[in-house]
Parts: sequence; C-alpha cells; structure tokens
Amino acid sequence: MQIDYNNNTYDLWTWTTNVSDGVSANAGNASRAASAWQQQVSARNTWNTNNPTKQIAMHPPITETPCVFTYVPLGGQHPFSDAIWIKMYNSGLASSTWFITFDPASAASGGGGWVVQNTNNFAFDYVGRVCGATP
Repeated sequence: MQIDYNNNTYDLWTWTTNVSDGVSANAGNASRAASAWQQQVSARNTWNTNNPTKQIAMHPPITETPCVFTYVPLGGQHPFSDAIWIKMYNSGLASSTWFITFDPASAASGGGGWVVQNTNNFAFDYVGRVCGATP
C-alpha cells in the first residue's frame, strides 16, 4: 500500500501488515472525503444564497470510464465524495488536490464555480486509472 512510514517496521517488511494498515488508513479517508464534499456543497449553497442573480448549478456528472460520479448517484453511479476519496489516497488531504471543489472566485468571474482536478502532480488522471483498472 502507499502509506507513510510511521515507525512500524512491519509496514516496510511485512506485506500483510502493510496492506492491513493501508486499508485502515484509506477507510479513514472515506469520512474525510464525505466531509470535504459537504464543505464544497455548503460553499456553493452559501454562494447561491448571497448571489441570488448569479446562481451556480450543481456540477453535472463526470465520467471516469467506467465510473460516473455525480451529486445524486443513480443506478451504479457514485457520489462525488468517492472521487475525492480515491484522489485522497494518491494526493493526500490537501484541498488543492481534491477531485472537485467549489471556487467562489471562479463563480464571481463567470467561470462556473466548479473546479475539477482529475490530474494529480504526476499529470495523469489517477481517479480514471483506478476506475479503469482491471483486477
């Protein structure tokens, strides 16, 4: 697993411990991703409340073949928080690398408000690669 070394030598030398600790760390990211997404929705709702003549719609679904991420998932689709969760595994917890964020400056300039960063620092689409991976 791609985990930070935290003085547990078994994470380095015993693959079962490494995987167990990695799964545990990633499971913890699920609630952080849900919270991060809720913060973005709240920021958009605040924008819409404060700017009644410049309403920003929710971002349309995003396809990362074969995954589809959306605000209200239907029939096999995933919530945007799942894309954030996937990206957190590779990019960490910094909001600048989340998959989708609401940016009031973009909304103010007419840019639509939503910023999708499906590439990471390595310039490839990590979420898309995870979704398209064959086990």
